Amino acid sequence: MYIRFLGTFLAMAEYNYLVGFRVHYYIFSDQPQEVPAIPLASGMSLNLILVPRREDSKRGPLPVLSGLHLSYYYESRDKFPYECSPASLSFVPLNERDFYYAGAVFGGTVEEVHKLTRTCQEHLDRDRVNGIEAAWQEERHLNLYLIYNKPTRLLSPEYIYGTTEGVMMHLRSRS
Repeated sequence: MYIRFLGTFLAMAEYNYLVGFRVHYYIFSDQPQEVPAIPLASGMSLNLILVPRREDSKRGPLPVLSGLHLSYYYESRDKFPYECSPASLSFVPLNERDFYYAGAVFGGTVEEVHKLTRTCQEHLDRDRVNGIEAAWQEERHLNLYLIYNKPTRLLSPEYIYGTTEGVMMHLRSRS
């Protein structure tokens, strides 16, 4: 489905991103015959890696994924910064809290991501009409959604924040 954008993306990347650097593109596709041939600048290379269609793989489709927030990875549920005001649509009662998800990463099937973003936007809009603005509002509405619509894949903080020394020290110091 997204393969139709690949040619334009690669052409724009060649022109706008990392110009003068040696770049290796890795394209993972179940449609290798559809990958456009575009001229690459000197020092650039493109590696095409065949992957099975998500529906054909043994794991099946991946409806929703999200990642855990580094700052709250080792905190108890009562320390998670969920919305505390019952007036907000992002409010989560203490007994229903499980994880605190980072707002930076979420994904899944087009249908599920559309449902997630539409629901969060509707809640944000309704809160705004009622004069309510939760702190870290988008992340709090995302967390509310994911509490009641559990992700099928949960990513550790390293996936989001990387494995820099500071991140790893933070994770090690808390374990």
